[in-house]
Amino acid sequence: MNGLIFHATRYRFISNIRKEGIRAKRKKSYEGQQADGLVYFAYGYDVAASYVESADNVPEEWEDDKIIVLAVKQYELQPDYVFSDPNLPNEDFATASTLAYGLTVPPNLIGVLNFKDNKIEPLLTTRICSKHYYS
Repeated sequence: MNGLIFHATRYRFISNIRKEGIRAKRKKSYEGQQADGLVYFAYGYDVAASYVESADNVPEEWEDDKIIVLAVKQYELQPDYVFSDPNLPNEDFATASTLAYGLTVPPNLIGVLNFKDNKIEPLLTTRICSKHYYS
């Protein structure tokens, strides 16, 4: 999965992501997280999923939502909008485990991890089911 970066989310948001992409917008941040206008990615899918799992400021009804891991080819992003993660100010960008992106990622660039078959499928044409759930 070389060249891929990962963004994990809850299943409840997949419909909106299919329509609007992964949006860089002002949103409610988690405990102390700087979130305004950035999309966060990790270089490993486990790292991306761990941020969703450990989020401490989410509504209780979200707790049972399945986690879905999305994948994007980093070279398809506009390089001038790729930044160090501002939540990890002491991390060296060259060896960082996460990064931030200052634009919305369009739906046609997004894949979804299929954990059963160990592959990435296009988000726009894939019916999300149990093989896409992070566990």
